[in-house]
Amino acid sequence: MKDHVSFSILFVLLLAIITNTACSSAPSSRAASTFATPTSENANGNASNLTTARGSTLVKVTLGPIAQTIKARGRVASAKEAFLYFPLKGVVNKVFVASGDQVTQGTPIAQLDPFQLEQEVSQAKFDLDKADLQQKQTQVKLSVLDFRLEVATNVYSRTLQVRNALFQDYQLAAPAGLTDNTARERFVRFQTADQDFLKAATDLNTLKADKQLAALDIEATKQALERAQKVFEQTQTRLNGSKITAPFSGLIISIDKNVGEEIQAFDPIGAIADPAQLQVEASVTESDAITVGLGQPTSIVLDGFPDRKFSGKVKEISAKVSIFQGRNVLRVLVAFDEVAKVPATLRQGADVYLITALKNDVLLVPTKAIRTEGDKKVLTVIRDGKPVGVQVLVGAASDSQTEILAGVSEGEQVQVPQ
Repeated sequence: MKDHVSFSILFVLLLAIITNTACSSAPSSRAASTFATPTSENANGNASNLTTARGSTLVKVTLGPIAQTIKARGRVASAKEAFLYFPLKGVVNKVFVASGDQVTQGTPIAQLDPFQLEQEVSQAKFDLDKADLQQKQTQVKLSVLDFRLEVATNVYSRTLQVRNALFQDYQLAAPAGLTDNTARERFVRFQTADQDFLKAATDLNTLKADKQLAALDIEATKQALERAQKVFEQTQTRLNGSKITAPFSGLIISIDKNVGEEIQAFDPIGAIADPAQLQVEASVTESDAITVGLGQPTSIVLDGFPDRKFSGKVKEISAKVSIFQGRNVLRVLVAFDEVAKVPATLRQGADVYLITALKNDVLLVPTKAIRTEGDKKVLTVIRDGKPVGVQVLVGAASDSQTEILAGVSEGEQVQVPQ
């Protein structure tokens, strides 16, 4: 019986020791917070950015400069662009280039079917040669008439002199009467000379009339030649217009017509631009436009290069309001500061940030760290190791950062959603 009691006491003591040992080695029952991930210290003792369990990053509130901006949507264009078109209607016969081709000035672009135009040019050339020949013939005729008129004038003068002289001789013998042989002979000679004179006068007058007619013919053939020349030039111009060549060296932006398609006069078939003269055409809302001025600095982000920023300046502001996406906007042209460093990205979309104000030494946080709760702006700030929602007062904003006027201090950590 005594041995049984001793064994029971020993068992109880052993059980107590095991229980105490297990309790002292068990982990604490209070679980660590899973809302925020603790930050680690770097070599300088500063908290580094860590991705939290909720997929956000911790970033310090910093002190620095900010450029207040307004955002406008635009596209890259060239300061030197041109539509490509035929000045006449027809059927596309050949296309020599494709979109994206680099061409030099004078390079053939496209051609219409030239058959009918070539026939018209041939006929116009024939009519021109014929008119030219007719004018030359009338000029020769006029030259001949001028010579004959000179001869006839001399004949007229001589016959007039002879007639007058014979008439005077006849008058000297006239008192004797025509029965006198001398008087009769002188009268006969006078009559012959008078007939020669009348014939010479008739010939001279006829030639003068012929010259007047020839002069009219000259004028008519001259006008006919001018008309034929004009028609020939017009048909030649039309034939030349059946071919499009590059008006300057550049990049073919688009070719919108294919071989066999019928087109109308001045219907664009494509466009060309000089990629060395890039700019951005942006649409600024009418309400924002009052803060935009010539020479205003800008920051540009191209759709194809979202990680790069290009600087520029406003070079032109349209005075005419237009409609873009249902809003009244003004067209603003922005020139790149270093166009040689801009990729040749014609017609690519772009975001333009027009800088309206510059501030230095202000508290800054990433814009996407700020969330809106009703009419409040809130940041998630790490305080005492815990995430806390803090209402803040915001100021100027750029495309990526926002000024904080009140609510947090420099060096505090805020959560930034990724």
